[in-house]
Amino acid sequence: MADGLSDTGYLSGQTNAANNAELVARIAGLIQAMDLEVAGPQETRRMLNVH
Repeated sequence: MADGLSDTGYLSGQTNAANNAELVARIAGLIQAMDLEVAGPQETRRMLNVH
């Protein structure tokens, strides 16, 4: 499954991300800062009804 961030190269402002992993980590941090849980692979598949 793609993360959908391939065309986004910035972490913040003019700071370029080295790879998608940095972008995903940033998003996960934002989710956790809102006291929410990041869904794991199995939960994401269930939520999207992907088997």
